[in-house]
Amino acid sequence: MTWRALLRIVDFQELLTSQAVLAESLERARARRGVDSEEARTLREGFNLLAKILFTHRASIQDVHDLAWLDHLLVGKDARPARLWAGETARNGWESLATNRGRLAELVPRRGASWAEVPVSGFGGPEPLKLERGAAGPFRVGIVTNDGILELLSELGPMESSARPGKEILGEVRRLAVEARHREREGQALVYATAVL
Repeated sequence: MTWRALLRIVDFQELLTSQAVLAESLERARARRGVDSEEARTLREGFNLLAKILFTHRASIQDVHDLAWLDHLLVGKDARPARLWAGETARNGWESLATNRGRLAELVPRRGASWAEVPVSGFGGPEPLKLERGAAGPFRVGIVTNDGILELLSELGPMESSARPGKEILGEVRRLAVEARHREREGQALVYATAVL
């Protein structure tokens, strides 16, 4: 079994309005490789996931994981920074950062589940998009919304100066958090998504 992780700035506003782009890509994939090709199947699943979330206004832990990867691989492929990890060494480093307090607990939850709200304009009214963070089955998802990025950065300062197993990971978290802060978009969040496959 392989562990993999993605840390990414996800613009949920852009992601949730990308169904037309996915539909076009799906038609091209069907024409090139056939209806049952892996590419067509992946695009169809992504299109259906977006439809479900647009209808319910909420995403479970697995849905958030899949949304982050959909954004990374298809929708915002090169538009926003991301970092990938795999293997036991990286997994142990991330596990050393798991906590129960502060904004870091929202990004790397130790246990339990909670909900984050991300405002997305034109999303059927004033109700924000609700995203579940925590662990469920082989998935772990963490989310720090745009309004929590500054607090996350202030928490990282003292942690980076200490020698700990996840120190190099903290540097990448800081880099992406600073980038998210500079972008300052209300509908975006820093998302950490892992799975054991």
